[in-house]
Amino acid sequence: MTTQRNPEKDESMNLALEALKKLRNQLQLTQHPKTTDRYRQEAYALDAEDISSELREALDSLLDSMTNP
Repeated sequence: MTTQRNPEKDESMNLALEALKKLRNQLQLTQHPKTTDRYRQEAYALDAEDISSELREALDSLLDSMTNP
């Protein structure tokens, strides 16, 4: 499952996050202030068409060995 990035939505989301951070700091709601500007990475995954038959077989075998000891 892939999601399309919307630059306008991303920009409005970033503005909202910055406003919330400023409000949080003004209200002194944090005990430990953020020390970096790093953000959590977006979730990522392979699309079904990107998985080769060999990889699918290896993953099926791994799942089987984990669920049927």
